[in-house]
Amino acid sequence: MAAACVNYARARLIQDPLNYAGNELSVPVGADVCSVLAVSPTGAVWPKTVKTRGIYPGRQGEQSYTNLTVILNSDNSLNSWQETAN
Repeated sequence: MAAACVNYARARLIQDPLNYAGNELSVPVGADVCSVLAVSPTGAVWPKTVKTRGIYPGRQGEQSYTNLTVILNSDNSLNSWQETAN
């Protein structure tokens, strides 16, 4: 789920590379959701750091989380990909 939100953020950065800042807590992915927590910096500055979270399962109750921090180059290619602590 966290990886799905990385791809979602990459698509949004293609659409709006200067203004997209993430802060989308409920991005639907099938029956579940993921979150794009932050994209920084905004504006024409690259590379961009994208922080996402996947929640398993997406329903209330016992849940586990995967957090990813990804750095994207100006051509939207991956610079780094790291699972990070909660």
